Amino acid sequence: MNNDNAVRRILVFLLTCFLLPSCIWKTASAQENATTRQPTIELHGYVKSLSAIQFQSTLDSAISSAIIHNRLTCSLNISNALTGHLEVRNRIFYGEDVKLMPGFGNAIADDPGYLNLSVLWVDARAVVVNSIADRAYVKYDDGSWDFRLGRQRINWGINTIWNPNDLFNAYNFLDFDYEERPGTDAIRAQYSLGTNASAEADFSPSRIANNAVAAALIRWNVSGYDLQVLAGMYRTDFVAGFGWAGSIAEAGFKGELSYFHPRSQSLDSTDAFEASLTLDHTLGQYYLVLSGLYNSLASNAPEDFSLLSSRALSPKNLMPFRYTVYASGLHSFSPLVSASVALIYSPRFNSTIFFPMLTYSLAQDVDADLVAESYFNDASGAFRTSGNALFLRIRLSF
Repeated sequence: MNNDNAVRRILVFLLTCFLLPSCIWKTASAQENATTRQPTIELHGYVKSLSAIQFQSTLDSAISSAIIHNRLTCSLNISNALTGHLEVRNRIFYGEDVKLMPGFGNAIADDPGYLNLSVLWVDARAVVVNSIADRAYVKYDDGSWDFRLGRQRINWGINTIWNPNDLFNAYNFLDFDYEERPGTDAIRAQYSLGTNASAEADFSPSRIANNAVAAALIRWNVSGYDLQVLAGMYRTDFVAGFGWAGSIAEAGFKGELSYFHPRSQSLDSTDAFEASLTLDHTLGQYYLVLSGLYNSLASNAPEDFSLLSSRALSPKNLMPFRYTVYASGLHSFSPLVSASVALIYSPRFNSTIFFPMLTYSLAQDVDADLVAESYFNDASGAFRTSGNALFLRIRLSF
């Protein structure tokens, strides 16, 4: 074991086994004495299991997998202005996909951040155990200034599905089991300019040359529309972007666009333009969404579309298609039961993704989800499935 890996193991072990349990004790003590003082430490999180079956056209080719996932979130209120925040993901992977995929453990444990806060506790043929801190930052907020240092979520996206403005934390909405979305190691400074207006400048370093992100953003509100403009440096490009969120009649209307220009000219350098629009509307117990994405960097080369849910994304390339349309509907049958259906389509090879979900509340703080993902295209000359997956997720929150 090298020194770097040993230090990370000790760090994550101390965080999860000493700091977080102390949060539980101190929070409980604070609640018992709530009449005399406010709690200074808060803890919450969840435990969930996710079982999956992946197959092609028939169940004869089915491969099973499973994850037990625990998330712990601890907030330390040092003073009215100064707080600390820590979130740790602990995951146990097992099943046939762990056995069949070479290097599964190393792929899961990869930490793209400037600091490597991931520990691979167990990397066996059938079981992989990993812990990673995806939030670890201190925050100073005096009402006008908001400073944050460390691993955090910098959310510049305002659109519902695709976010070309999300320079620091582009995420894959098909990865439904990661609701919190990834964080980034960064320095953030935000200043309030009044009601619904602010300016901020953020910097995220990188261990990889020419992979840092530095940009500034201004937000304001005009006639019921939230607007934002941004500019800066995204890895090897200069970037400028614009976004808005408002309404047309009774429907929400949101959009984002970003333009990327290479900082240095080379044979493989090219400009890139990414834009998305969304309309959403609530009609009784129904929530309807229609969205579109344009990607100037789309490739015409065939690929395995069933791997889209695990694809690493960037704001320059949110989908592998030039044009993509998303439509979904969510209906609440009762306070305990809801269902949604999403359909994603691109003219390229008639690529289609069918994405239904059924949610049921088993008890207070206990939910169950049944999810399916089906991928279709005619890249082989005939319209057929390129992959299917069924998921059962049970979650206990605390």
